[in-house]
Order: sequence, then C-alpha cells, then structure tokens
Amino acid sequence: MEPSPTRAPDPTQARVYDRSTEIPTPEHNLLAELNPEQAAAAGFGDGPLLIVAGAGTGKTRTLIYRVAHLLERGVPAERILLLTFTRRAAQEMLTRAERLVGSRSR
Repeated sequence: MEPSPTRAPDPTQARVYDRSTEIPTPEHNLLAELNPEQAAAAGFGDGPLLIVAGAGTGKTRTLIYRVAHLLERGVPAERILLLTFTRRAAQEMLTRAERLVGSRSR
C-alpha cells in the first residue's frame, strides 16, 4: 500500500487548536506576517512607541503584534500600556491581543 501524498494546509481554512501546546507562539516570527513598516514598529526596541497613521493602515494590528513581541521578550503584561480613544476600540485591542497571544495578554 502506497502512502497517501501529503497535502499542504489550506490557508483559507481556519485552524482549530485543541491543546495549548499546539497554539503558535511569537517564536514563529510573527513580524513576518506584517508589512515592512508595521514590522519595524512592532519590533521596535525597548521603550515607548507612538504610532500615528491614517485610517485603514493597520495601526491596531501593528500594536497587537507589538504586544506579542514584547511579551515574547519577557516584558510582563502589566507593564504594557495601550491607549486608544474609545472603550469600543480598547475592547477590540484586548480581544485581538488575547486571540494572538492567549492569556499571556491579561
């Protein structure tokens, strides 16, 4: 019996993780998922960072990936401050961060 050919995962299908050990961590180079400007901001060294950009440019995405980067570098979640103008936007940032990095964002 011949082994069945291995198929590449379908990128259009959502993946369901059933164990926390399967959840990808920032070690798999999250910055590669961003455009060059976003990656430069998300991977910025230590210290404060202000991101100012127009609508639809990926500011929230960049900030969430920055949180993941900082957590990976060992910065405690309680030492990270994200500011926004509305409660709705704040909740959206928290939801996205938790989706990306799990409970380490709390």
